[in-house]
Amino acid sequence: MTHGEACFAFLVSLIATVVAFVFSVRERHLEPEYTNSQIKALLEEHVHSERDRAIAYDKLANKVTFEALAEKYNLSVRQTKQIVSKCRSIVFKHLG
Repeated sequence: MTHGEACFAFLVSLIATVVAFVFSVRERHLEPEYTNSQIKALLEEHVHSERDRAIAYDKLANKVTFEALAEKYNLSVRQTKQIVSKCRSIVFKHLG
């Protein structure tokens, strides 16, 4: 490998690392930190489906995995992700 190729490979690796870091930081800061009681109150106020509230609360407050939620509620992982995403949108729309 020539010096130029080695430099190029290093830069590609560095860029990939920076991009991964930026996305991980961005993901952690997408929603502010709320207490479990605040999350529960927001969900109760704005999400009408009891099942959807329970799923969203388990994910947002208790950090239950999507796989465990899917098994617990007899849904697909995709369905649980959609429910949590919908509930997040509803709640945070009313906050901002």
